[in-house]
Amino acid sequence: MKLVLFYLFFFQFSFAYIPPTKVIFQKLTENSGSGGYEIIKEVHFNNPESLPLKETWKIENERMFKVTIEPLDSTKKGKMHILYVNGQKAIISNKKNEISKLPIEHAERIFHFRNVENLSAYFTNLQVLSTASGNLDLARLNRAQGVITYGLGKKTAEDSNSLMPYLWIEQDRFVIRKVRFENGVEARTEAFQTYPRGLYHPQEINLNWADRSARIKTISVALKKWPAGTFQLKGLEDSQNFFKDHLIDQTSQEFYKRFR
Repeated sequence: MKLVLFYLFFFQFSFAYIPPTKVIFQKLTENSGSGGYEIIKEVHFNNPESLPLKETWKIENERMFKVTIEPLDSTKKGKMHILYVNGQKAIISNKKNEISKLPIEHAERIFHFRNVENLSAYFTNLQVLSTASGNLDLARLNRAQGVITYGLGKKTAEDSNSLMPYLWIEQDRFVIRKVRFENGVEARTEAFQTYPRGLYHPQEINLNWADRSARIKTISVALKKWPAGTFQLKGLEDSQNFFKDHLIDQTSQEFYKRFR
């Protein structure tokens, strides 16, 4: 009888144990892989006027990556390139370099943090953590996407009309299942798969904002060793015509200005 009680107590204790936030974030970065990856995705919008698009991501880490966008329909021509280096977003339009701050609601970067300090700083800026060290923030057990998760962030007051930023991390695999950005924007993930060098990546991301949404499907993931010069503005094509010819509606325009 004592042995049975011991095992019951041990099981309950194990289930209720919540690791320190720093340990959770360390696990997240370990599941973000290492080295370079090429990830091909499709983007489909809920607006019937929006064209479905293909994205080719060149990833080195959370500080250095690049995306090429083109129509999913191969009969339609044109490409747009966006470069992200050290917290800045760069694009060439009308022969001019347009450089701005990397959007805090960027819906791809969050899966490629390799450094715990950078990840903690990001979620502090997002107001999920109160300090970059995370020492004062305790995770709580939640559910999201049908699984048990560690939840981080301030609870939204019952009388509030706006939802607070929040992060849901799957308990079993330490992957991001859901994140709520500012202004209620939410990204939900589905069907994680494992890839070489320890990368866990979702096969689908559903991004919702206001009455608009985008479904982002992962088509392929491949290891790459990027040559020198890959993450430089030099050599990028001018993207002015792409905006005019292919981002023809407000949904896709807002998506690439705000979330990419």
